Amino acid sequence: MNNAVRIGGRRRIYEGTNSLVRRFAAVWVAAWMGMTVLIQLLTLVAFDSSESLTVAPPACYTSAVKLAGQPLIQELLRYQVAAASRSMLDLWGWLQLGLAAGLFLFLVLFSSAGRLQLGLALALLADALLLGLGLIPKMDDYDRQLALTPVSQSLAFLTQRSHLANVAFVVSQSVTLLLCLLLLWLLLGRRRGSRGAELL
Repeated sequence: MNNAVRIGGRRRIYEGTNSLVRRFAAVWVAAWMGMTVLIQLLTLVAFDSSESLTVAPPACYTSAVKLAGQPLIQELLRYQVAAASRSMLDLWGWLQLGLAAGLFLFLVLFSSAGRLQLGLALALLADALLLGLGLIPKMDDYDRQLALTPVSQSLAFLTQRSHLANVAFVVSQSVTLLLCLLLLWLLLGRRRGSRGAELL
């Protein structure tokens, strides 16, 4: 067997392995996108649950709501929802950070990803760092203060800051979805030659 055949065989093995790695990374990114959408939906459902439960409580709890009073029940439910949301977002912040760091290292160590793909992965890591170490702790702090403050004594600036933090969370997750979509398109797109693939 001559050198040309040996080199050609090695190249085919490398290209097959690299294709498998890129597909695995694409599944990784797609799963990340699905979890991001799920967290967004769960957050929206959690915030609406306290109001719906007190306005139209189940029949077995109607007497308890009347006995304790709707305002007190609403405060207790708001505190419970806020606590559950804080735990969920804290876990999601660390999980997303792990997903971003793992994806970046995986592409660097096991694939021939180009500068654009690595740049998108690095941008996802930076976004996850800002979200997990900066924004989510702020959201937790605002939600905890609002949950412990009676409705009649809620401060306007605290409510406004909490609203802005939640808007920033939605924007950050929207950016994450956009970056994931671009990276997914690059990972699954066909390569037009080795030189073009290295640039991408």
